Order: sequence, then C-alpha cells, then structure tokens
Amino acid sequence: MERRVMETMEQAVLNNEGMVRKAAKKYLARGYECWLDDVVQDILIKAWTRIGQYDENVGSLGSWMYTMTRNHCYDLMERKGNSLSIRVGSDDLINLAVSPSFSDEYGVDSKTLRKALERAGERDRIVLTLKYYFGYSGKEIAVLMDIPEKNIGMTVMRAKDRVKRILVGWGYGTGF
Repeated sequence: MERRVMETMEQAVLNNEGMVRKAAKKYLARGYECWLDDVVQDILIKAWTRIGQYDENVGSLGSWMYTMTRNHCYDLMERKGNSLSIRVGSDDLINLAVSPSFSDEYGVDSKTLRKALERAGERDRIVLTLKYYFGYSGKEIAVLMDIPEKNIGMTVMRAKDRVKRILVGWGYGTGF
C-alpha cells in the first residue's frame, strides 16, 4: 500500500477502539474483566501491525477487527481458564444458603439448606454457588467449569434436584 493509504488505514484502526472495547466486554466472561484493557491494546497493536493483511474485498475493517477481538478473547480465556481454580468454601455455602434467590425455593431454614449443600457433590455446590450466589451467567459458568454452555441449564437443574432429594430424604417437603 502506498504511504498515504497506510496512514489512513492506521487511523481507521485507532477509530475502531470503541468497537473493540465493546466486543471485548461482550466476549470476556466474568472474572476476566481485568484483562479488558490488555485485550483492547493487543487488538489495536495486532490490527496496526497486520494492516497489510487486511483485504477490503472480504469485509469491512470493523468486522476484521471484531473477529480478531472475539478470537483473542476466546484464546485468552482458554489459556487463563486452565489455571483457574474453583473452590467453594464454607463461607460461600453459608452465603448461598441465606441467599433469598436460592433458599426461598426450598422452604427450609438456612442451616438445613447449608447441610444439604455440604452433602451434595462438589460439582453441584460449585455450579449452584456460581449461579445463585455469584450470579454468573450460563456462559460464564461454562468457561469457569470447562463444560459446554448448552449443558449448563441441565447441570444446574440436576444439582438443584439432588439437593431437593437430600432434603426430601430428611423429611422436608414432598418434592417441592
């Protein structure tokens, strides 16, 4: 490309910073927000240094940068996700048990619900804590637990059912 066109393209890359930031916010799961500024900077540098690879006949500069942003976010979460460690401590169980969005559904006191959660499997405790205490979305839980997003709804439902069965086994409710 000639120099003037190259300078115009470089300025166009910088003009897309807002779009890159918005796309990165969309694709970064909860827990990864701290990487937002780094992602934006990485994408601007990547687009600026690879501007010669951009083909305007294939699509707009914005869509090219959007695709780079999405892929960069997924790669980052995959790399960092392998180092994430999810531990659900007793404090989280206490908080979950007294969380109105969760405990009201079971109609038992928080002490009983906490005991049932402790009795449930670790995976059940984790998914229920992430969903009802921390308020993570299905997409975020999928990333954190390394399971397909399409399975999150069923995973949450089964975890809730196991807690309900424990409570029914103890004589609480008849099936909720």
